Amino acid sequence: MTPSPTTFKPPSRRAAGRLPVTLVTGFLGSGKTTLVNHILSNREDVRAAVLVNELGEVGIDNDLIVAAQDGMIELNNGCICCSTNNDLVDSIVRVLGRTEPVDHIIVETTGVADPLPVALTFQRPEFRDTLRLDAIVAVADAEQFSLDLFDGIAPRNQLRYADAILLNKCDRAGAERLDAVEDKIRSLNAEARLVRTTRSAVPLPLILDVDLFRPRRTRHDHGRGHGHLHDDGFVSLSFESDRPFSVSRLQAFLDTGRPPGLFRGKGFLWLAETGKRYVFHLVGERFSLEEDERSVGGANRLVLIGQKLDLENLRERLSHCLAGPRASRPAHDHDAGLEARSPMTT
Repeated sequence: MTPSPTTFKPPSRRAAGRLPVTLVTGFLGSGKTTLVNHILSNREDVRAAVLVNELGEVGIDNDLIVAAQDGMIELNNGCICCSTNNDLVDSIVRVLGRTEPVDHIIVETTGVADPLPVALTFQRPEFRDTLRLDAIVAVADAEQFSLDLFDGIAPRNQLRYADAILLNKCDRAGAERLDAVEDKIRSLNAEARLVRTTRSAVPLPLILDVDLFRPRRTRHDHGRGHGHLHDDGFVSLSFESDRPFSVSRLQAFLDTGRPPGLFRGKGFLWLAETGKRYVFHLVGERFSLEEDERSVGGANRLVLIGQKLDLENLRERLSHCLAGPRASRPAHDHDAGLEARSPMTT
């Protein structure tokens, strides 16, 4: 019988002895969070733990959250979510030490992370008898994909070490483009399971409980990935303001004023002309706004990620997009460790 593309009921994890782990990786804006939400929405009778570098990255709706304790977010669908805060080992220990056990661990890396050090974490001696890395699943954006644009250790390793690769956003690319991107992916990884998807809607039996991970793939690069953020030139800017953005100024910035190395943007934008706040996403040349029904203005919170960016100049440009004469309150810059071009609607 062909497995359902949505509902998924796996075999018993506890009977198998070790807890399966799925590592979700992929470049900025490829659809990792959408994939995690797809998994959580369509698994049956599976209590999952989701570990992410930054809790907001998961994008789980507020009405799914029922409690929070010790960094763990309890979800009303029986799952939990945890922010790793750059300390994956501590998060794993907390999950394993819970009174109510979980059936599966899902780890979502940041968009500029090399998955190799994360994969090696689950092969540490203290976890070998408890955890089993089931598969590294990479998500690639069919429309924005470019090995030249995203050149660097981390983006290539995301594909190179993947056991399964989702060629995502296929609704935004033609057949010729899709074939070409697949050829480029195969040039890096000829062995991975390759699946075309839209909105990361992959049949779950293709990526969960597949036992695809093979440690031999990681041996020759062991210990190489920790300095990749600096080597690749990735940086991020966190921008906050208690004043709203001007729609016209922000539109001009997004259309013509943003630097070429800016790959990803996300956050909440408060617009002066409407008094409302919006969920903002930018990937490559595309950006979108969706009204945030949970809030009505009050503050801007924005994170921009790119390569070789002049952060001070970028902050100044954003400050010029604010309505009124005052400057924004201070923001913090840091190394990034951590979706279609559309008109701005109000």
